[in-house]
Order: sequence, then C-alpha cells, then structure tokens
Amino acid sequence: MKNHIPSPWEQLESLIYENGFRNIKQFARAIGLDCVESLYQIKRLGLNISPRLAAMIGAAIPGVDEGYLVTGKRAPDSSVRIPYYTHDPVTRYRNHALPDNYITMPYGDIGQPSFATANHEQEPIVGAMLNSVLIVEEVSGTEIKSGKPHLIEYGNTLLLRFIEIDPHTGNYKLYSDNWTTRSLAITAADLRSAFALRFILKIY
Repeated sequence: MKNHIPSPWEQLESLIYENGFRNIKQFARAIGLDCVESLYQIKRLGLNISPRLAAMIGAAIPGVDEGYLVTGKRAPDSSVRIPYYTHDPVTRYRNHALPDNYITMPYGDIGQPSFATANHEQEPIVGAMLNSVLIVEEVSGTEIKSGKPHLIEYGNTLLLRFIEIDPHTGNYKLYSDNWTTRSLAITAADLRSAFALRFILKIY
C-alpha cells in the first residue's frame, strides 16, 4: 500500500484543520497575507506552494516543514506533527476545534504504512497514518491490551506504539510497528499515561 502524496491544496487544508483555523481567510490573516486569492489560486489552478509562502507559514506556525510544503517530500530526518483528540473527539474534530495536543514523531517511524486500525473492535491493520488525526481514549494500566496500538506518555515523551505487556512483571515493551525487532522497554512506574487508539480520521 502506497502512502497518498497530498497535493499543495491538501497540504494547506491539513494545516488549517490541524491548527484550529475556522476557514482559509483566518489562516491567511494568521500567516500575514493581505489577500486570500493567492491561496485559492493554488486550489483552482493546481499551483505549487512557493518558497516565500512556505516561509510565511513556517514563521507563523512552529514546527512546519517548509521544504515539504514546497516539494511534497520530507527529509528522512524530519519530524511530523500528528494532532490527537481525547474528549468528545469526533464532534470536536468536525467542528475544527483545536486538538488536545500533538505527537511529534520522526518521519522515518511513520513514513511507511503502519499504525492504523479500522475501528476499536478490530486488530491493528496496515494503513497510512500521514496527514491523519488520531482519535484516542485514555485508559488505565489494567485496560491496556497487548497487541494494540497506544499513545504512550512516559517522562516528557509521547510515542505511538504497539504494546506488549509482560504478564510476570507488568512492564511494557513498545514496538514501532507490528512485532518488529525495533522495540523499547519501559517499566510500569515509568508510564505516566496511556491512550488507546480508537480510529484514525484522514484530514484530506
């Protein structure tokens, strides 16, 4: 399965929704554009995002990958911000409310198809996660289920990982995709909070 490569207009729509702007006019004002017409031309004419426009967006929205806006390609060492919602997530997403927070992950961790679930009843399945919004629900330690994807907070770190629970110690092993050799072991005491991944909404 290949990841969908968003068009320049889809990239702008993603930025609008992810950052809580009500519409494109509000977004244009926030990045310092006096006229919204140049943004509409990207949609109507299929234009690319210029380096100047990318720089304006980067100056107004921290963490934006300006090179990605211009070329549509991410550097292997770049990071991706993924918004997530916890309280009344679907309604808030549809109303373009600001997310509760963002996960910043290395692009190399999510640039390949992984971390998707059709709904909370099914096992994790392969699917693209880029340009998506995560719908999660906070769970206690006893509600964490082995083999399921979770958003894990420990220390000052947020990770989206498949989780395996050691039945003897209660500690956790976190996998960056479904049962590969790349893993991270943490103790139950290290775990600050855990959110079960319910489903993913594409934002384009």
